[in-house]
Amino acid sequence: MKTAELRVLKELGWDLHAITPHVVLEQLLVIVDASSACQKRAEFLVDMSFYEHKILEYSPVAVAAAALLLSWNHVGDTLSESKHTEIIAKLCDVDLVRCPAT
Repeated sequence: MKTAELRVLKELGWDLHAITPHVVLEQLLVIVDASSACQKRAEFLVDMSFYEHKILEYSPVAVAAAALLLSWNHVGDTLSESKHTEIIAKLCDVDLVRCPAT
């Protein structure tokens, strides 16, 4: 058993660090200095994303960013949402499309 595990590790180049939405979210929460309520909600949303197989179509960065943006919306933190959305979009390499006011 130990020999098989060592063989797998050798094939992986001993690189076991996996980028997950939780890892990315931790970094985003530090960058935006998110409130405790926002942090808990975002972590919950990332957890819930694992129940949908279609989430695998998206990068861990996109999942974490979406969870953070949605958490601000849920907790009503419109100030943080408006202040940091552009930064998060740049980190995700997304161009923001400005919708005309209705």
